[in-house]
Amino acid sequence: MGLAADKAFIEAQPVGHALDAYAAYLDGGEENHRNRRLKYARRFARLYPDLSQWQQASLIERLGSSQPRRGPAFWCTAARPYLYFLVQEGHLVLDWPWIIGAQCHVLPIGRLPGPVQVFASQLGERLCALGYGPSSSERIARAVRYFFIRYGMAVVEVGESELTDFSQELKDFREREDAVTICGSPQRLRRTVKELTTMLFRFRAALYHQGRIHQPPRRDVVRPTRLQVKPAMHQFIERYAQARLAHHARPATVEKLRNAGRHLADWLAVHHPELESFAELTREQVLTYGASLASAGMNVETQITRLSALSVMFHDATAWGWPEAPRRPLIGARDLPKRPNRIPRFIPAEELDRLMAAIRTLECPYQRAALIIARWSGARRGEIARLELDCLDSYLDGTPRLRVPAGKTATERMIPLHPQAAEAIRELQALARPARGFPDELSSREAPRLFVLQGRRLSTTYLFESARAAHTAAFPAGGSPALGVVCSPR
Repeated sequence: MGLAADKAFIEAQPVGHALDAYAAYLDGGEENHRNRRLKYARRFARLYPDLSQWQQASLIERLGSSQPRRGPAFWCTAARPYLYFLVQEGHLVLDWPWIIGAQCHVLPIGRLPGPVQVFASQLGERLCALGYGPSSSERIARAVRYFFIRYGMAVVEVGESELTDFSQELKDFREREDAVTICGSPQRLRRTVKELTTMLFRFRAALYHQGRIHQPPRRDVVRPTRLQVKPAMHQFIERYAQARLAHHARPATVEKLRNAGRHLADWLAVHHPELESFAELTREQVLTYGASLASAGMNVETQITRLSALSVMFHDATAWGWPEAPRRPLIGARDLPKRPNRIPRFIPAEELDRLMAAIRTLECPYQRAALIIARWSGARRGEIARLELDCLDSYLDGTPRLRVPAGKTATERMIPLHPQAAEAIRELQALARPARGFPDELSSREAPRLFVLQGRRLSTTYLFESARAAHTAAFPAGGSPALGVVCSPR
């Protein structure tokens, strides 16, 4: 079209567009750059005179394509800077699937409003103070860019609900039928989801340690299989979990109850698809499920954990009179597998010395310290992972003393500590960086923790699975029981 057609189109005032304001926004920049951006915006507005038409189109149509460099698909892609401007001015709200599917957003932080730039700078500096590398500032800038495109100036007030929404939208995007088409290949889809998951974790960490959100950063657990849980059973499990949390049950205990309920529901979906809720469940079906655990080769401890969790959950719900619960108790203590009694045996000193020597060669100071503390204190793994930063002091005679937090026994205790373990703790205290404390699972008291790396608490899996490598290094042929002395299974 010629200049006359362009002028007539501009005077028509397309619905929802702000071409005049965009032209003024581009003033002051390079003329060729300004004219090209304005041309793309006008072509896009001509293609969608009413902006709601574009918003109601399919995701693939809205994302467009940069090839070939003409046609409707190209104008949708080329007009993205104009869309960002509409978001900034409050004329448009973009959805997460479009933001995620676009993948590359050319929106320099320096082009964002001043308060947003300050916000991004503060979060980036916070991550650097926690021990992250320079690339973390780039991830923070990317996160701020994504959330600015979604929320505009409100990005500086982003909270837990907005982070949760993005996390769920990312999972939903991964499950879309057209996700591979949008990303170009399954490999690129996996890479995109992984990069955005890492970006979100770093963003959470920075927000938490800046005091902007209350939930500490935590890695999402990748479940290898998707369990089939029917709606009524899912609602029952979640209702029971919330009831137990209200009665001050430990989060780890509630998660075990959830897992037991989900696995039973998944087994029922395969073997008894006619069941819609646990109210229809029979004792024979539960016993058959228990037998299937044993036939699948599951160890006795896991069988007991699963079945005892189901026994407690159904017994409570039935006693409380829930209509979606079984009408009578279905499983009791006598239905659980028998736990074998272990006979304590003497561990030769030379074997224990070899194992401790291998532990001291571990590269990670956190893994090394956790195992040394376990060796000399006898504390449970969860108690060690929850140690506070100032957990070490001494008796009047100078003997080191360890303050062990309340654990399974709900009792805090002070115990004398070997100098080797005390030295390992002092090494971690010297590595500690200024960071916000973490709430305790039992007392909910927020305090700095000993086992914290880059602003996140280290899990018991990370700290103690290293014992396997140390055991292999000390006993290449295997067959030594010394591992259980160092690392308690609880």
